[in-house]
Amino acid sequence: MLKKVASLFGGKSKNSASPKKLKVEEVKAYFNRELDACELIPKEKYPVVMQHLLHEQKLKAEDISLVFGVSTEKAREISAAIKAIYNKATITRAWDDNLIKSINAGIKKFSLCRSGTNEDCDWCKSQFGKELELNGGTKAMFENNCQCKPYRKSFIQPKVEF
Repeated sequence: MLKKVASLFGGKSKNSASPKKLKVEEVKAYFNRELDACELIPKEKYPVVMQHLLHEQKLKAEDISLVFGVSTEKAREISAAIKAIYNKATITRAWDDNLIKSINAGIKKFSLCRSGTNEDCDWCKSQFGKELELNGGTKAMFENNCQCKPYRKSFIQPKVEF
């Protein structure tokens, strides 16, 4: 029990070898995946969009019109897509970060909880209320099955066992 409590607060147990800790990817990797999935943004424009996503340089609709060589209407559409990319990537990363922190803390089980928006996909709805295994394959399970649009809104509730 002491080992479990210590792991929750970042302490190390003296009598156990620490297994390799999982790490969440940098946010840039999440942005790149979302950029690859977006048909509106050509690959050669990724660097300028990435600067915007990383808060290095702000892109307004008029900037997008000039940089992309598109009409103002199309620039607004691209701007909305960039906002959606930002939201999905950062929310997915935060979700993954919570999952990985739970795994690294030694949590073995969890339940999936509703966000209250009623925007969950059928697969997520089918998982609510179930006690699920938490391990290195859990992230892939969600990536392969969750179809929530535009992004996953549910959250995990770790089951702490003493």
